[in-house]
Amino acid sequence: MNKRYLIGKKKGFDNNKKEIVGKISKVINVDWEDVEVYIGYDAIDLSREKELLEIIFSEVTDIRKKVSELKGTIIAYEYKPGQYDKRADAVQQSLSLSHENNTTIITSVIIEIKKEVSELKVKQIYEKIINPIEYRKKDLNKIEMDIHDTPMDVPVVEGFVQFNTEQLKEYHSLNKFSFDFDDLKFIQSYFQENGRDPNLLEIKMLDTYWSDHCRHTTFLTELKNIEFGKSVESKIIKKAWKKYIEQRIEINNHKNINLMDMATHGARVLKKKNKLNDLEITNEINANSFKVLVDEDDKEHEYLLMFKNETHNHPTEIEPFGGASTCLGGAIRDTLSGRAYTFQGMRITGSANPLKSEVLPNKLPQAYITRTAADGFSSYGNQIGMATTHVKEYYDEGFLAKRLETGFVVGAIKASEIKREEAKPGDIVMMVGGGTGRDGIGGATGSSKKQTKDIKENASAEVQKGNAIIERKIQKLTKNHQFTNLIKKSNDFGAGGACVALVELAESIEIYLDKITLKYKGLSPMEIALSESQERMSYVIESKDKEKFEKLCKESNLDSSHVATITDNKKVIMKFQEEQVFNLDSHFISSNGTDKKTDVLIDEKWDVTPFIEGAYSKERFIETMKSLNVASQRGLQEMFDSSIGRGTVVSPYGGKYQTTPSQISAQKIPTKGFTNTVSVASHGYAPELANESPFLAAQYSVVTSIAKLIASGVPLKNTKASYQEYFERMNNKRTWSKPIQSLLGTLEAQILLEVPSIGGKDSMSGTYGDITVPPTLIAFAINVVKAEKIITADLKNIGTNLYLIEIPTNEMLQINLLKTKETFEKIEQMHNNNQITSSFVVEEGGWLPSLTKMTFGNKIGFKITNEKLLGEAFSFKKGSIIIETTEELSEEYFKKIGETTKDIHIQGKVFDIGELNDINESVLEEVFPLKFEVENNVINKTFNSKKTFKYTEEIKEPRVLIPVFPGSNCEDDLQKEFEYEGAKCEQIIINNLTTKQLLVSQREFVEKLKESHILCIPGGFSATDEPDGSGKFIAIFMKSPRVKEAIEQHIKDKKMIIGICNGFQALIKTGLVPYGKFIDFKGSEPMLYKNSINKHVAKFVTTKVTSNNSPWTNKFKIGEKHTLAMSHGEGRIIVSEAEARKLFENGQIPFQYVDLKGQVTMDSSFNPNGSMFAIEGMTSKDGLILGKMSHTERFEQGNFKNIYGNKKQNIIKNGVEYFKGVKNE
Repeated sequence: MNKRYLIGKKKGFDNNKKEIVGKISKVINVDWEDVEVYIGYDAIDLSREKELLEIIFSEVTDIRKKVSELKGTIIAYEYKPGQYDKRADAVQQSLSLSHENNTTIITSVIIEIKKEVSELKVKQIYEKIINPIEYRKKDLNKIEMDIHDTPMDVPVVEGFVQFNTEQLKEYHSLNKFSFDFDDLKFIQSYFQENGRDPNLLEIKMLDTYWSDHCRHTTFLTELKNIEFGKSVESKIIKKAWKKYIEQRIEINNHKNINLMDMATHGARVLKKKNKLNDLEITNEINANSFKVLVDEDDKEHEYLLMFKNETHNHPTEIEPFGGASTCLGGAIRDTLSGRAYTFQGMRITGSANPLKSEVLPNKLPQAYITRTAADGFSSYGNQIGMATTHVKEYYDEGFLAKRLETGFVVGAIKASEIKREEAKPGDIVMMVGGGTGRDGIGGATGSSKKQTKDIKENASAEVQKGNAIIERKIQKLTKNHQFTNLIKKSNDFGAGGACVALVELAESIEIYLDKITLKYKGLSPMEIALSESQERMSYVIESKDKEKFEKLCKESNLDSSHVATITDNKKVIMKFQEEQVFNLDSHFISSNGTDKKTDVLIDEKWDVTPFIEGAYSKERFIETMKSLNVASQRGLQEMFDSSIGRGTVVSPYGGKYQTTPSQISAQKIPTKGFTNTVSVASHGYAPELANESPFLAAQYSVVTSIAKLIASGVPLKNTKASYQEYFERMNNKRTWSKPIQSLLGTLEAQILLEVPSIGGKDSMSGTYGDITVPPTLIAFAINVVKAEKIITADLKNIGTNLYLIEIPTNEMLQINLLKTKETFEKIEQMHNNNQITSSFVVEEGGWLPSLTKMTFGNKIGFKITNEKLLGEAFSFKKGSIIIETTEELSEEYFKKIGETTKDIHIQGKVFDIGELNDINESVLEEVFPLKFEVENNVINKTFNSKKTFKYTEEIKEPRVLIPVFPGSNCEDDLQKEFEYEGAKCEQIIINNLTTKQLLVSQREFVEKLKESHILCIPGGFSATDEPDGSGKFIAIFMKSPRVKEAIEQHIKDKKMIIGICNGFQALIKTGLVPYGKFIDFKGSEPMLYKNSINKHVAKFVTTKVTSNNSPWTNKFKIGEKHTLAMSHGEGRIIVSEAEARKLFENGQIPFQYVDLKGQVTMDSSFNPNGSMFAIEGMTSKDGLILGKMSHTERFEQGNFKNIYGNKKQNIIKNGVEYFKGVKNE
């Protein structure tokens, strides 16, 4: 049967409608009660209604309605066909646990406005609520699937080789190709030589493969005649150009001069000087890679450290969630292509002012773009389990043209676990990962074009929706060296899809389009070839390894298929159902079209006066702390999980109050044992200066990125860089001068500081009408260091000295790079002598706001004794470094500011640190909220148990079973913690690719649980925390008869269960916590629900032990406090007061959230999910089953250096010792 279900929320659980009510109220007057929001589920071919309702409906929180019961005006919308719908996917995955595999789910949003609304206003509401690139209006009169039959033939472009010039121009204009007319003439010549007309796939493939996005056409355009103006500024740039030309001769480089040559020039010069011997040389097209030594259990191993930056500016501008999420997904797949496990990330973005309500025609509002993009990027990273430890957004009105969305990721693999070999005839190409759909077709060519004003109507097919759960599986598989050692070569299906991913693998290849796994039926050969569907990887292996390869994929719950074979005919051939649909010579494809040439005019005049002026006044100080680019971005950063992976060394915001921002990303390199080796990355960017001088801005970007590493204790030697360029469309001689200036600005810095750029990415389409993005060069820097060497930004002590270490410059703001290097070396020497206790690199606003941010974390202030420095308190000094030290310093560029004190003292005026922090945090509160108000209703009751908890026998090595569900991402962290405490762990991947495999997983789970003492359910995002709630997939699996029976026996045998975060959700949804058994829910039971602030929150919380009535907690003292990482979107415990008091009486509430004074609290600063009665965890009555939200397992020695408190909570140790028979001390 086909049936529609509408699921709404009861009062108190309906905070999901806040944004929708806000948007509607901008069109008509409505109150909260006037609007109801429902999720619609259309079930096609449904045979198990009971099972479906168990998945989508909760007695505790939900209400059910029929469309016929709705009153007033109905607004309904759904995804456009082909868009990935994670909610529908999650329902179908959950249904598969009931062996229901034939039902198709289509979801929608249905809004009931309980009043009549005019047709015009309805139209305006739709315009406010939906992005037409992503959604369409839903027809509520039908419950059926869209049948989208596409012709399977590939049409020939009849008469193409006979087209005259006018016909060819008309054909070019009608098809809106990304390549130019000369390229089309070149294509015509090729087919004339071959005596046939092309088919449409061949033309479309070339348009994609030769696009600027895929082949860097702009960066490979030959720079011919460079003309310089007569200004002083032009002469400075001419001198840098002359130096570049001289160095080309010195290194014997006679290739064409172009932007790509300039971007790679610094690395070539340093390689010639033997300063780049640790670079991994490979012809694979993936991430930048260099060799590092990593300690593991006191032994050193060679690793390859890979890093990659990526932008998705065009997709994020038109569909922010999908564009930003696939920005990260694409960057991760580049390191995956190198066979590296990606563990570390940063996000650097650019937006116009999100506080302005004005919107350009056919553009989305800036607040919507920036908020939704943050949702997209964080959602993907949080699900995949990558720590995003540095997030920063820059605000500039140039980003009205197009948003800047940049991701930077780091991966690593042991050198012995990888091979790199050329593909040989007879080798095969395996595709692994997600299915192929219509999403993303035209993405590469769309990103290569200037954005036009009809973009909202015509770009739907270009947008992709990521599925992070699939990419997480590929990530996990990449940890298996048996898998990585099979792979000769790899590429990801990114821009251009199969047309690029497979063609780049070898010059001779035969591709089988009908073997590529599809999301749904009906795709044509052309759609399959051009689709940019996400989460797909290609791997070249020897044919003899196919069976082993497929087995490893299957064990990891991943599809794999043989999609191509390497040949030796120097042709790219594509077949569909045995019929050849594509046949081009490889040399023609790799020509990248016609050679492009341009002349350039560099005639510069810049005014640095506004950047030098910056005298202090009290009013200017307050205004600067309230300015957009100085404002705290903590509300943004806390959306990103920054502690997963058990390797975070520096938290994004630190200090006792977690309010001083960190300027680096510092993660331990993942190893099976213990390591002290940390990958530290940073960035530099100066858009405010770039608008005046791209040359100077690029120089400051490079120096600032390196300064952040130096300031943190990272050595200069062996530091590597990568740049992200983002410019307007190049359409005349003057516009070409901007990227040239930027790249020239980087070269002297690279070479003199000996920090080569070994990678990068360019985007050259930042134009909308007459608006252009600021000339952008973001510099990323990376190196490794031991954890104990790293220092953090929060001021540590009262009575210490503060110094400003200036980057030496001239009156034109040019940096003296040789003296800068000397300064960096001096700071490095001070670090080695342990003379620096905290440091911060000057950023937007000047040195005074930067120093003020250092005070926020521990509320340690300063007194300025050097009044002269106040004359440049707000001057542009990016790259200069503020340090806290006990030493008295007298070096040339070391200027004493003053000393640390309790408050902030400037010219006799005392500023309250807390008030300044509140001012700084309030600016972006409406865009990225930090706080919420809830009723301060707490229960202060403790339970001090006198019980002795001990298993029936002593077990030397307790066995722990960790089921890995689709979406789990904390299993490795938990395994490491359990093994550290002396347990033996086994993970079992719950395989749901087919009903048969699911049954096998259930049987394996049952058998392995019998042998285990502890069942550990890890955190993550089971089935993407859908449908509309987390932990549902796990709970349904656990309630299946065979599994349920095994768990009940496990409990009966007095064995233990623990669930953290998502695992806690599953325990709550089954009743195992707090009831100790599976129950049928009636609507009054405790539950976990969305955070009160209605977003994901990642930060540190302090919890207090309020009961030790469990073997998990019995070795704790009542009142003992722990400071722990938390990261979740649904951590708010909802429970009636009567039920809560009963749980407290029984000793079933082991932990509550407390403030810094140890008081139980509902304050959102300390109880950030709004959990009722400040409850953080629960146990069963016998204490053997524990569920909790915060991640005990994420701490180890060396982690969280800027977080204060007791970070080690021994619940895992206690659980293991219950079986070992270790008594309380």
